[in-house]
Amino acid sequence: MACRCEFQKRLLTLHSRLYSKSDRLVYLDYNATTPVDPRVLGAFERSCRQTWGNPSSLHRAGITAFREMEEARTAAAAYFGTDPAGIHFCGSGSEAIHAGLAGYLALHAGALIVTTQLEHASVKDAVLNLAAGENILYAAVDSEGKIDLGKLRKALEERDISQGLIAVVSPVNHETGSLQPAAELAALIKRSGAGGKTANRGGLVFFDGVQAAARLAPESWVPHCSMFAVSGHKMYAPKGSAVLWKEPAVELKSFRYGGNQEWGMFPGTENTPAIAAFAEALRLKSREFADEERHLLVLTEELRTRLAEAAFPCILESPESCAPGILCISLPWAGDMEEVLAYLSGQNICVSRFSACTGGVQGESDILRAMGRPRERLRSSLRISLGKWSRRDDLLRFEKALTSLYSRS
Repeated sequence: MACRCEFQKRLLTLHSRLYSKSDRLVYLDYNATTPVDPRVLGAFERSCRQTWGNPSSLHRAGITAFREMEEARTAAAAYFGTDPAGIHFCGSGSEAIHAGLAGYLALHAGALIVTTQLEHASVKDAVLNLAAGENILYAAVDSEGKIDLGKLRKALEERDISQGLIAVVSPVNHETGSLQPAAELAALIKRSGAGGKTANRGGLVFFDGVQAAARLAPESWVPHCSMFAVSGHKMYAPKGSAVLWKEPAVELKSFRYGGNQEWGMFPGTENTPAIAAFAEALRLKSREFADEERHLLVLTEELRTRLAEAAFPCILESPESCAPGILCISLPWAGDMEEVLAYLSGQNICVSRFSACTGGVQGESDILRAMGRPRERLRSSLRISLGKWSRRDDLLRFEKALTSLYSRS
């Protein structure tokens, strides 16, 4: 098994011979990142030309940039239905998650963290590095990837939550699209933590909303948390902009030092153009969400049907009630997933197995393992994620490529 860098070099060599191919790129990895919407790029370029000053500078150029920042903050708050004062801009979803969790634990040493084995590396690794093992409770999930609330309730009754309680969970799984019962989970956590030392007199819910923001209406998950993290590049904005939101009652300690930007939470000069672009992406999302959701629901259902009836063995791992545009499958006949991805890449088809932050191709899916799937399926999974520019032809080419690869196996 090649390491990640060796596999990337192999793909680089492969594509240096294929760049002349005229086939349209089939992009099926919107969960990793999205193409930048040209209208959003326009907002980025305008900010580079017109609001290039340092937002902290007390002169005309600085105040102009500061106004851009505040307008973006208002736009983000309007989209998510929150108070603008709780919106903190930063550079990435991972940074926002780390800041929220580290900031809470710095003031609540010994607090119990509830999470799952399904989470993105930005959550899993932050939890493991910031908390002692005895202060981590991994909630059991069922075969659809949903938290078993009954088991969680019993587990919480047996744990010490006197120092605080925080749940860090993604409402939408990045690999399978599984949906968590946001309202019910929040009610359980807040009720269970009522006796702990938490600022809001109950357990605190922190949502990794990076995938949820891209797939679900805000009103389905935002009202059920006290903090959330979202990222611009999953919503057709450039990389380099993200948001950590928190309720006013939630107190956090900054994990970095050196400036008062974003109320001291994220010291350093703000990336005004990326933030302006993120705000424009949210304005567009507000107007176009319903159309994009319908588009993704239709494509996802067709993809399910085509793969269920395909000429090659294919197991649908995502539950029926998953987020629109995400489908996880396994190919039991595929012995080497590097070969599968290299072949698809050679056909101008972009698809992944795990999150890009996982940094690998081979190996077993921790998420499918937690969902109780057999081991042979853990090693042969693929994650397909669609977006607003996905087309029916993309699905046909993907199916055709896998059919061709299977015929060679």
